[in-house]
Amino acid sequence: MRWFVAAINLDGATISPFNEHALVEKIRTPYNKLCSKVYYESAIYALAIESSTTGMPQHMYAVRHHQTIIGDIRLDNRDALLTRLTDFHTSTTKKFTDLELALELILLHGISIVYDFVGEFTFVIWDERKRKATAVRDHIGMRTLFWTQQQNTLWISSDLCLLRDVFSLEQINTEYLMDFYLYNGHMDGVSTPYNNVYRLPSASWLEATASNVNTHKYWNLYDRCDNLQYRNADEYESHFRELMVNAVKRRMISPVKNAVMMSGGLDSTLLYGIARTEMPTVNTIPVSGVFDRWHECDEREYIYAVLDYYNSRDDITFEVCDDYGTFNQFPDGYLWTYEPTVTAASASFTGALISCASNTGAKQIFTGYGSDHLLTGSFPVLADMFRRGDISLAIKEASKLASRYRLSTPKLLVNYGIGPLIGRGWAKELRNNKHNHFIKELKQIPSYNQQEYYQQFKGTTAHLFMDRVLAAKYGVTMQHPFLDRDLIEFLFRVPGEVRFQGDMTKPLLRKSMGKYLPKQIIERKNKTGHLPLTHEGLKQVWKEVIHVASKGRIQMLNILPHQEWLQSLYKFRHGMVVREDMWVLLTLELWLYKLEEQIGLDLVH
Repeated sequence: MRWFVAAINLDGATISPFNEHALVEKIRTPYNKLCSKVYYESAIYALAIESSTTGMPQHMYAVRHHQTIIGDIRLDNRDALLTRLTDFHTSTTKKFTDLELALELILLHGISIVYDFVGEFTFVIWDERKRKATAVRDHIGMRTLFWTQQQNTLWISSDLCLLRDVFSLEQINTEYLMDFYLYNGHMDGVSTPYNNVYRLPSASWLEATASNVNTHKYWNLYDRCDNLQYRNADEYESHFRELMVNAVKRRMISPVKNAVMMSGGLDSTLLYGIARTEMPTVNTIPVSGVFDRWHECDEREYIYAVLDYYNSRDDITFEVCDDYGTFNQFPDGYLWTYEPTVTAASASFTGALISCASNTGAKQIFTGYGSDHLLTGSFPVLADMFRRGDISLAIKEASKLASRYRLSTPKLLVNYGIGPLIGRGWAKELRNNKHNHFIKELKQIPSYNQQEYYQQFKGTTAHLFMDRVLAAKYGVTMQHPFLDRDLIEFLFRVPGEVRFQGDMTKPLLRKSMGKYLPKQIIERKNKTGHLPLTHEGLKQVWKEVIHVASKGRIQMLNILPHQEWLQSLYKFRHGMVVREDMWVLLTLELWLYKLEEQIGLDLVH
């Protein structure tokens, strides 16, 4: 795992150094697991930090032709990008790190070349001659970047914690909190919880001089909305299989131990299967959370089926997770984070699995995160069928769906088939209580299937809490192959009925991946949940939660009256019908409480 922070005097004046050790201590990783290196050159002072298990931080910066680059870059299409260099570079290209290659390409072709980068990256370039800083974040937003400006000094960092000394926690940005609510907790905009501190959105670059700062969006998922038209289903399945295998291979590092956070479902078991089949020499182990007390949550039956398929029972490491309930050890054990995050409620469960993997010596941890978002599909495909005149197909699929989910076929057709065509039903629900910017984006997407996909895609930002907060404690790197750019773009353009079929969940995955998984997994229909763990966790800490939450700090957002908030908390605790936005509201309330602890002030009296 890597972090960096840089201070740049945009007017070219000499900059004062900062306290390296104090900054390193702001990262939750134990100090003895980190190595750091300072880069200092007149107007720029930068610190690169890396967990000592993954390499040396000198690979996080480079200097070429009076241009300094610092960042965290992995380029997956390196071979294709090397062809974009000139003959002058031929003798040195193989020696280039990904960071150096990115800088050479930008010097040669300009900043717009980043559109062609495939991978995960976040970096800043300081042009000494032009006195201009340029910062870039990858297409999907897998790496983060934040910045603030104090007079002529630009502070830019991979994480908010490294900027802590140059902004005030007390200067709360309530517009951000409202955006958090409207985006259902999935934040990728410019604002942060603090005034005058900004995020660089995904697929964007920033250019800063002493007189001006501008941001530019260089890519949108909906830039290409045309459906892929292949001859038959086999071609979609073959292409998906190729992309999925490549997504895993790109992220596997052979010299180190890799762990797969493996449940008994399709997604994580597939990653393990691909690793064992396609990369048998890479050290890959499964780590699984199991339950002795909550039998309905336990998936050992399916986990063992996969292990037996690969004759690898001895490789598994189990973590018993009966006691890792929702809001575990609240309030003292509830993590403070610089931004609110809905998934903080389950931090003890996820954190326990990351800790378990780290204790085995794993340096990278693979998850199946993103598969449910992007491969499940949804009912709005019926509206696309109606719009193009495939009425009989829509009725047939609706009938299958109604049978599978025990729903009414006519109601399905009205809400998801006909209603969206006139702005009613599902289409109205999708836009209800949403941010205006999101609604404008939906207007760029013609098909209802792709609108639903885009909503799911925007929701994948939740992985950042796992990646930047929980994993940081152990200095490990999280990998999410289902969030591969090539794979995401492919699935967006696949016809809706390829991703979603009435008689089968995730048909594209099930039909294409039989060689990697036992039949018991491929044909599994039920999906294990963790509801008992959620309810037990709430039961154990509810006295503390209600004591904190009943204050109603979210009153500052004027979303609902205080009395209605108290009623919603009561219904939530007793499993009654409750607001759909309850988890987001409770997240904000508890985050504001933890913020009060940090600043020593009451936000609401």
